[in-house]
Amino acid sequence: MRKPETREWQRDKVSDILLSNARELRKNPTESEALLWSFLKNRKLNNLKFRRQQPMEGFILDFYCDEAKLGVEVDGGIHSLKEVAEYDKQRTLFLNEFGIKIIRFSNKEVLKETEKTLTKIKHEASERISGVPSPRPADTPLPGERGRGERTKYYQFKSLLQQDAWLSPAYVGVNEAGIIQYL
Repeated sequence: MRKPETREWQRDKVSDILLSNARELRKNPTESEALLWSFLKNRKLNNLKFRRQQPMEGFILDFYCDEAKLGVEVDGGIHSLKEVAEYDKQRTLFLNEFGIKIIRFSNKEVLKETEKTLTKIKHEASERISGVPSPRPADTPLPGERGRGERTKYYQFKSLLQQDAWLSPAYVGVNEAGIIQYL
């Protein structure tokens, strides 16, 4: 079976607004983000280099290890809302196109089960670096099946009314022609 190709994310496409948001998030981490960062910074976890609040293809990842292509998200209670959970799912599928695996932890998991959280991060990173392939979920499109992120502009809205419900927060990706690519 042929391994699906992945796209490389473009570091030069980061908007000034996204960079500013990432800087602000670094200055004001949540309690759980600060705790997790204390274990990830300066290559403390298996000598892996993690970055925090890493801008990537129109999004900001809480923590990212480029070597393992692993994103770690720490979610507060808002992520349990249906519309936010759906947004998180779509965002994860998009980042999967770049070969990036996203793992999620709740604030409670990080604060109350810190060792278990760190063990899972170590395991996922080791598995990805060792080259042991994990199967591609059937609902994850191959690169090119979904469209490309190049030259896509992303807009953030406080909320957006969809056909059946409000989405809050909302992010919309628009291509050069003004056609919505991602919601």
